[in-house]
Amino acid sequence: MTNLLKSETLPAPIILNPAEASIEDYAEALGSIWPQDQDRPIWLSWLHVLSHATVACEEVRKNRWHRVAKELAEVVVWWLTFTRRVTRPPRRTGEADRLVPYIGSSASDIVWYKFPRVCPVCLGRWLAEHCDPASDPGALISAKIREINAFFKENPYCTCLAAKKDVEERPQAFKSFIKKCVRTYARKVRQKRKPGSLKGMAEMINTIFANCIEVLSVEEIAFHLLEEVGEVSKSLASLYMLDTRELIPDLIKERRDKVIDFAEELADVFSWAVSLLAKIYRFLECAAEFAAEYKTVEGTPELVRGNLDRTRNIVDLIWTIYGKGAVLVCEQCKELPCNPNHPAHKGKRGLLAGKRLSPEVCDLLLQGSQIT
Repeated sequence: MTNLLKSETLPAPIILNPAEASIEDYAEALGSIWPQDQDRPIWLSWLHVLSHATVACEEVRKNRWHRVAKELAEVVVWWLTFTRRVTRPPRRTGEADRLVPYIGSSASDIVWYKFPRVCPVCLGRWLAEHCDPASDPGALISAKIREINAFFKENPYCTCLAAKKDVEERPQAFKSFIKKCVRTYARKVRQKRKPGSLKGMAEMINTIFANCIEVLSVEEIAFHLLEEVGEVSKSLASLYMLDTRELIPDLIKERRDKVIDFAEELADVFSWAVSLLAKIYRFLECAAEFAAEYKTVEGTPELVRGNLDRTRNIVDLIWTIYGKGAVLVCEQCKELPCNPNHPAHKGKRGLLAGKRLSPEVCDLLLQGSQIT
């Protein structure tokens, strides 16, 4: 079965192979649910990520793990929607709102170039011990790639928690050198080692950071997620603040550096969302263990474990919430594409963002803005 199939009817529903579909496949399928989003500013999609990440942290505080899982699925869905939009070349390059956040990459490469089956900080620590930071990153990685592969084959799990202070206090120049080395390594091993599916990418993150997921508290992981969501917001604002009044020679480099930072922060959001989901399943599994030990209801442990297994990976959770047969649909109205006129969307049908408003609507909005 192919990863991405389309029916002959128009508009064509996108049929996915859940386990094998790529990040790009999922992003396209989700984009087909809400075509009206194309008329909205790109940053509005990020506000949805921020909103759901905030609610996820609230539910962590309230110890409602099932609701945390639901919000994390929403975080990843909107992350996919957002990355799909920022990685699509703008049709009209004169539109700042479409060109400024543009990343000349793919959504899956955004994750891969930050996490090429290794923790980037652990790779940096290895390079610090074995290499000269004055070396050319390309030549260095080419010379050391077999040693790097051998080391991380034997040590696939991140161990940065034991060296957190040393890592954070590195000089900025060395951090920049390591970033170039990580991206060079990712490019050289991409063809053979990059996971082809969204599910595989999530499993890769869970493998790399298994120690962190086990040791860090659920609150720490949740705050890491929220921190990275904020970092993406800062990077996005930084892109809009780039000074273009003078076409200075280093403008391209400055822009590229900011875009790389933006992409890496996006990758961090994905990794922490996936990690938080893995962490809360530790708590959800306790329900099965409790039922098994105390025999609360006959068959309960098997029932709980069975349901957990069906939603353990972020892909399975997305299908549980958005799936309808072989396609993904709007969670609320259960239609493809989403039907804005469905009663489920009452009060949320507007397209104010990105639109020129009529005088009548302007007057109503102004009147509704008076709160004192």
